Amino acid sequence: MGLVLLQGGPSTLLAKLIEPQGLVLKILEQTQGVSQFQVEVNYRVFDPEAVAPLSEPTLDQNPVSELPQFEFSQKVVLVKDVGMVSQITEKKGQLLHLTIAKEGRQQEKNLDPKRPFSKADAAFLPALLFPKAREEFLTSLTGLGINPTQVGTEVLGYNILYRLGGPDDHLLIDPKTFRVLAIRQTVLLDGRAYPLQVLFLGNLPGRPELPQMVRYYLGGRLFKEGVLGKYTNKDLPKELNRLFKESEHH
Repeated sequence: MGLVLLQGGPSTLLAKLIEPQGLVLKILEQTQGVSQFQVEVNYRVFDPEAVAPLSEPTLDQNPVSELPQFEFSQKVVLVKDVGMVSQITEKKGQLLHLTIAKEGRQQEKNLDPKRPFSKADAAFLPALLFPKAREEFLTSLTGLGINPTQVGTEVLGYNILYRLGGPDDHLLIDPKTFRVLAIRQTVLLDGRAYPLQVLFLGNLPGRPELPQMVRYYLGGRLFKEGVLGKYTNKDLPKELNRLFKESEHH
């Protein structure tokens, strides 16, 4: 345990640090009562290089333009002790991508060669917060390049947030509610490193463990926005097994 001195405007702010293990447990406590859910997400896609290449600075405050032809939807069914299936479809309902996670393994299937999705593109990142065990959560963080043995703080506006991970790749956590507010990573594109920031905004009505919206920023520019919609938590083991069997035919 310790104290970190931060400059927060005219006054000096003190933020008491929590041990990494304790912070991880607090994060997972927020979702431990949720054993299953199904949610649908509608995504808008933007061109972050509409005004200038990512490698060039721009003074435009919103240097993106929407690409409606690339809109897509995602259905996620998760049962903690069984697994998860994600289905991505385009606007007309054609299935584009499947993610099947069960028995500790995850499989990705691109179903339209003209519109492939990488594992990162297809990921429903809020699912990271619903592991069946702490070790699974830690493994997922490591896979994102986040070191779960490091804790710090970040000042955003007038708020001091906990940081789980190093200075570049980390989660940002509300110190009062212990909800994850953002994921930050460094990604390589064409040999150059860019910051990727994923924001979890608001709460899905009646479901505080899930955000209402997820926004993705690359190099500070918006390139994807997902709005969570239809939700249920009933009879999902049966539905998940149906989707497992259905996925075998794709």
